[in-house]
Amino acid sequence: MQPRKGFFIVIDGPDGAGKEVAARAVVNFLRTTEPQKILFDLDAYWQRYHHHPQFEEKYSERGEYRFDYLDPEHFDIILASEPTHTEVGHAIRNEIVHHKGKYNARFTAEMFAADRLILYKRVLLPALEHGKIWIQQRSFSTSIVYQQAQAQELSEELTLSTILSFQGNQLAQQNPPDLLIIPIIKDVERILARNKQRTKDDQSFFESVAFQKHVADTYASKWLKEFFEKLGTAVEYVDGDLTMEVYQQAIVEIVKKHYIK
Repeated sequence: MQPRKGFFIVIDGPDGAGKEVAARAVVNFLRTTEPQKILFDLDAYWQRYHHHPQFEEKYSERGEYRFDYLDPEHFDIILASEPTHTEVGHAIRNEIVHHKGKYNARFTAEMFAADRLILYKRVLLPALEHGKIWIQQRSFSTSIVYQQAQAQELSEELTLSTILSFQGNQLAQQNPPDLLIIPIIKDVERILARNKQRTKDDQSFFESVAFQKHVADTYASKWLKEFFEKLGTAVEYVDGDLTMEVYQQAIVEIVKKHYIK
């Protein structure tokens, strides 16, 4: 992998672990220390337009201004999440993850990988090439953890090697995050109870304590950490049961440790 111009941060962990709070803490820290940096909320863009922007071609071959063009000079930080809110991501969020057992684990993994492939090719990799800071909730680490757990829950066979073989996941391995922050949850039952009190548009298929405990244990596992470290990613854990203020400060300290301007 060639030296990267931008900086790629992924925040991933169990449902309700505080990924969104962590992402916003990173953004607030960066914009406080470097006030000149401008944020582009890609999630908000997706939800409004339902397609990816692009930074490369301002005009079409016919000389017409392209509706999906965004000038990369107009922002410095990009806030995003997976799955996206574009065509494939919309299907994942609004169809696949809401129907346990209707779609098997392999198909689910393939759809996540397809959404990821388009995201990387269309937006993420061009943004990093322009030197942007990319902050993302969930990534192919989610597929590694959740799709295997889903297969086990549905008594299906889906190996890690199969998941990693999908084109979108191969591209993600070739372009890993610089920093992976994983909030660790010990009290899974409390988090599940909290999740049921709020509305989520990406509700998990599985809300059983056993399933979420398995997921939480996998995120905290030594092998997952070593897997990403071999790709060149710095992996950091943070206690997801901390109070809000202490949790946010812990996230900031992690970013201070690894972020290179």
